[in-house]
Amino acid sequence: MENDPIEELLLRAYPNPERKGCPSSEVIRALANKAVPPDDPAWQHIWKCSPCFVQFKELRDARRLNERAVRRKRNVYWAAAAAIILVCIGAALAAFFLNRPKPAPQQGSIIQTARQTPAYPAAVLNLEGVSTTRSAEKNTSSGQVEIQTLPRRTVDLTVYLPRGSEDGQYQLEFLNARDEVLLSSTAQAVITRGLTEFSTLLDLTKIAPGTYTVRSRRLPDGTWRVSSVTVQ
Repeated sequence: MENDPIEELLLRAYPNPERKGCPSSEVIRALANKAVPPDDPAWQHIWKCSPCFVQFKELRDARRLNERAVRRKRNVYWAAAAAIILVCIGAALAAFFLNRPKPAPQQGSIIQTARQTPAYPAAVLNLEGVSTTRSAEKNTSSGQVEIQTLPRRTVDLTVYLPRGSEDGQYQLEFLNARDEVLLSSTAQAVITRGLTEFSTLLDLTKIAPGTYTVRSRRLPDGTWRVSSVTVQ
């Protein structure tokens, strides 16, 4: 360890071969370890006694070297501890993301998927402008009403009601030539862009191919709207 110019001077400028007034070795060691108050007379002595300053400097430099060694060990320890903590945190995060369960799809996604891949084919029954009596076949013969066709299978049926129809609960029925009800269904109608409509799942495999009377009314006591439908 290099000495500064002042310490080089103190090491040689004040010889005291007789060691007059020198403190004990224990006091000099206490001075080197900063265990003596700054106003203690022993401090004034070592600044004017080269032999005492030599002993003080050796003890002080040894203390400083030991403190540096302790600091280095402490820094190495904390660096190693920080590295271990970072590794543990990284491993915990990796395990969390790898083992995290996949989130369930939102309800909107389920509905959208169901609409993209329907379980049953869609069909449409248009009851706009139909008769309110049992004379649908007569109106058909005069060309006023066109007989619609539905496939003989289970269908997701959308029914368009006459303009001005109210929303609410509606009943839909299929009748044979003897006015016997073969199929019946109820559904909630809504108004969309001025058009009243409702959807219902209808199993047309329960009736034979042919032409049937189909009628619809608003519950509980609305007027029947009558038309004809061919199932084939």
